[in-house]
Amino acid sequence: MIRDLADPKNSRLYGPAIEGNVTAVKWSNSGYYIAFGDDKSGFKIIGWSAAENGWIVKYENSNLLNGAINGIAWSEDNKKLVVVGAGGTRALAIQMENGNKAGEINGHTAEVLTCDFAPTKP
Repeated sequence: MIRDLADPKNSRLYGPAIEGNVTAVKWSNSGYYIAFGDDKSGFKIIGWSAAENGWIVKYENSNLLNGAINGIAWSEDNKKLVVVGAGGTRALAIQMENGNKAGEINGHTAEVLTCDFAPTKP
């Protein structure tokens, strides 16, 4: 369910769900995209299409981290995401448009619960 906070009557139900229970959701900074992941490592990015008057899948991966997804963060320009959780790959940076790997965050020996981007580079 995607609800307009200014007008709760203006809500839309997103139909094509992912396999497991949704465990992480994050709106992009622009507000045009929503990324979500589940407890079985499923991950999707959806975006609003005015031409189709509905949500379309921009990217989908049924096994992104090999474990539950706990946190998602968008880069300031909405071009990259960091996804963290359980499984063999506990943290991964990907490009929004095609899901190509943009980097890894290594060294974690346990499940990662959350993540975020710094607003500017150090």
